[in-house]
Amino acid sequence: MSKHLVFMIHGMGAYKKDWSKDAQATLKKSYDAYSTLAKVKFSDAYSFHEITYDHLFERIRDAWENESDGIKERLIAMGVSSGLVQTLTRLAQSGTGDGFFRTHILDVIFYRFFPTVRDPVRMHVAKSIAEALNKARNASTGPVKWSIIGHSLGTAVTHDTLHLMFASSASPDIPPLSVRDFSLHTYLACANVSRVLSKGNELSVYSSRVRPAMTPSRDAVMRYFLNAWNMFDPFTRPSRFEPVYATWLDTATQAARHAPFQDIKTTEIRQKNVHALEHYLENPAVHIPFFRATCDNLSIINKAEEVKALQAYRKAVIDAHLEGEADELRLLIEEHGGELKDLLSMGYSFHKMLETM
Repeated sequence: MSKHLVFMIHGMGAYKKDWSKDAQATLKKSYDAYSTLAKVKFSDAYSFHEITYDHLFERIRDAWENESDGIKERLIAMGVSSGLVQTLTRLAQSGTGDGFFRTHILDVIFYRFFPTVRDPVRMHVAKSIAEALNKARNASTGPVKWSIIGHSLGTAVTHDTLHLMFASSASPDIPPLSVRDFSLHTYLACANVSRVLSKGNELSVYSSRVRPAMTPSRDAVMRYFLNAWNMFDPFTRPSRFEPVYATWLDTATQAARHAPFQDIKTTEIRQKNVHALEHYLENPAVHIPFFRATCDNLSIINKAEEVKALQAYRKAVIDAHLEGEADELRLLIEEHGGELKDLLSMGYSFHKMLETM
């Protein structure tokens, strides 16, 4: 049996080699807990390919320290709202502990507004995907089954990269993929920020190719799209990704017995860092749909196992005693709106909360 190839694409912040090991371990622990899955070893079912693009932000982060006023002037000249520039200035002046402003806030700003940063990130991710897929195809006698887990800023990067890779007329810098040979199986988007980062951008999330279909095509390039978000995760709330099925999915896909698109709202807090990728993946409400989709068997984890896992997780949530943190996060979200400046402001406040927890 050929392994299911899973690409891991990280979010905002500083990431080095092997950054995805904890997330993989979280998935393995969850997988091994289900008797119907454990008949096939986790290492025989999946292979993982992590993609790191953080190094592409380093040069521009250094530039900010030396030319912050000039960069803010460029943002204003590009038509960026004064409110966003003011928020950026306020956060830059407020002190950010271990470099949260440098490694998180600036990543979002540079990816959203600077093609000189955004384009190399897309190219790097696209080439990494293409090289791994071609290697897998050369080593396999059958079709390559592959999926993506994207997190936070990585959901915007994943969206943009996939849309460009499956274009009918490929860019010379973006290796093309054909749906016939390489349609994406499952896309798990954790803490999806692609919509708020696409506002005013050239790639709209609701009209792109990054959508599911019963029969994938160049206009809908995947079989399953799982959109996981936590109601207490401040990064997911501004301009939340919530497509209208009637206009986003084709008729056959809307009528599918097992929904190719699942909007997975979670309400539990078991870790203080509710935004962490591992916090998403340990939740049965997230990993069960992922395992079912990637195994092409939507009943492989039976109802009794599912109920047992959900009950055990909820007990662990209660034992974590994070009700106070939930109240703080609820107030933080209620105090902000749905724009990019709100995402940045909430992200900074959330970081400061984590420092004091």
